[in-house]
Amino acid sequence: MPVIKLPEADWGEAWRLLIQEGGTTRISKDHVYIVSGRQIELLQDKQLPFEVLDDSDRHSVRDLSAPTV
Repeated sequence: MPVIKLPEADWGEAWRLLIQEGGTTRISKDHVYIVSGRQIELLQDKQLPFEVLDDSDRHSVRDLSAPTV
C-alpha cells in the first residue's frame, strides 16, 4: 500500500476526498497516510498536491503509537 504525505495547506480537501473513497490510516502527526492506488488516482484527478514516500522515508516517520519522550 502506498504511503503519502499531504501538505498542511491542502490537507482538509485532500483528506475528505480520501475518506470518501474508503478507509485510510494516518501513521504520523505530519499528515502521513497509508492509502490505496485508487485514492492516489483521485488525488491526481483533482490535482491535489501530495508526496509519495519511499521506503527510506517511511522509516523516518514518527509512528503515532510510539511513546513520546
